[in-house]
Amino acid sequence: MGPHAIHGLTFDAVYTIQEASADDKQASVILNYHYNASDKGYPFPYDITLKWKLEAGNKLTVRSAIRHSNPAAIPYAEGWHPYFKLGTAVNDYSLQFDSDTLLEFDETLIPTGEKVKDERFLTGTVLKDTFLDNCFELNNTPNPKCIISNHQLQVTIQPTGSYPYLQVYTPPHRKSLAVENLSGIPDAFNNGTGLKLLEPNHTYTFATSYILKAL
Repeated sequence: MGPHAIHGLTFDAVYTIQEASADDKQASVILNYHYNASDKGYPFPYDITLKWKLEAGNKLTVRSAIRHSNPAAIPYAEGWHPYFKLGTAVNDYSLQFDSDTLLEFDETLIPTGEKVKDERFLTGTVLKDTFLDNCFELNNTPNPKCIISNHQLQVTIQPTGSYPYLQVYTPPHRKSLAVENLSGIPDAFNNGTGLKLLEPNHTYTFATSYILKAL
């Protein structure tokens, strides 16, 4: 938004297919992309490998693996930005996730460094006309999750510990809901919260799963 680069570098990257497989239990594809330091704001080349896997029970898992050979550690933060549509307006959605901590933003949506107690979504809460464009810190539990549902469908989002933050956004049209897994909070390159320093020639992984269920 405005002068702030709060979204990623590879959202429109063209990946190459390394491998694809399918049988009666699963289907998966492995994709590769080499970032060549083309953006002057991030002058660190690296390689990213994505594995998408669809399993029985309508479970979709995405795992990313990052590796680089720069002479020193490089800063890195990662997130996914999916929008979910359950066939009705967002006002009908119930939202629950394992967090009681909201990160305070300023008027430009940059974190101030303050945390606010917010227990609204520890249990399922119908959104109605609630507007959200907020980042939450997931509770330190073994298997944190987020559940979106209406009277027809339920989506369960299960990130690993590699994504300790959740960004939730209700767009003005109220037809979908964005729930983003984040490894670091917005503006992490400046505030350092959740920022990873990736050492050369090491592989770092991040993963989350989405499970769809008819109600």
